[in-house]
Amino acid sequence: MAHNIEYNEQKGKHSFVSANNITAWHGLGQVLPDKLLTAEQCIREANLDFEVVLHEMRSVSSIDIPNYKAVIRSDNNAVLGVVGSKYVPVQNLQAFEFFDSIVGENKAIYETAGILGKGEVLFLTASMPDYIRISGTDDITKIFVVLKSSHDGSGAIKAMITPVRVVCQNTLNAAMDSAKKTVSIRHTITAEIKLKSAASLVGITKNYVSNLNQAFNTMSKVRISDQAYKELIETLFVTGGKQEKDSSRILNIRSACMESYFNGVGQENIIGTAWGAYNGISHYLDHMKVYQNDKSRFESILEGNSSTILQNAFDILLS
Repeated sequence: MAHNIEYNEQKGKHSFVSANNITAWHGLGQVLPDKLLTAEQCIREANLDFEVVLHEMRSVSSIDIPNYKAVIRSDNNAVLGVVGSKYVPVQNLQAFEFFDSIVGENKAIYETAGILGKGEVLFLTASMPDYIRISGTDDITKIFVVLKSSHDGSGAIKAMITPVRVVCQNTLNAAMDSAKKTVSIRHTITAEIKLKSAASLVGITKNYVSNLNQAFNTMSKVRISDQAYKELIETLFVTGGKQEKDSSRILNIRSACMESYFNGVGQENIIGTAWGAYNGISHYLDHMKVYQNDKSRFESILEGNSSTILQNAFDILLS
């Protein structure tokens, strides 16, 4: 998988930082020993200290192009995208205000931060105090909030509650009708105000974690056979009927999912349960599936095709 982490030529380093000696993507970026990082550390170590500005657009023949503007980095004049006239840029530093309203300023809560592409996408991963425990065990799932902001007009600012199982680092995203898990803020004139008033996420998080805790513990008590797990794989990945079922693509996916289920990190005590099956699928999507690059992996796992597959697994295993 090709990496998509920005390399800042002016500073001579990749725009990514991780805490707690966690290995950076592809070994690129800065790895710090601190358990969690402050906003100041993230900004400095992940090269987030640049602003974006809007410029009027003209054709090559010097004709004004109305209703559209170019988004340009102030430090190197890189063009990040083209946006409409109502688009309001949200600066990298403002993204941290989202979390300041929740936990207070200058708190060390960040585990990773980085820039993708030429600076089009900023992401922050913040650790929340909430967690999920499988009853009677040391099987802990920590709760993070991943904030993603774009400078190319490709989408709204999003903060997504993201559970991660500690022992294996599986991302266990699951949407439930009873609890909201995503806050979305459009790039409009009110974006800055909404970022500063995001404390409502605290209540959203607690409600979501409570519901997910119940769901995960229910999964841990549901028995599942090896054959049922194989059928789950086919249900999730086979979309083209019997002919595709025997294709090399599906055979490779089946093999990788079985390997994840039986031999993935943290699986030894949960094989034979719906919880084990769910983590087997998540392990494949997180750690074994091949993606085009880091940006596609990041987006697929959080809110794209991989997230949809894992959601389907969640719904099937709880039904």
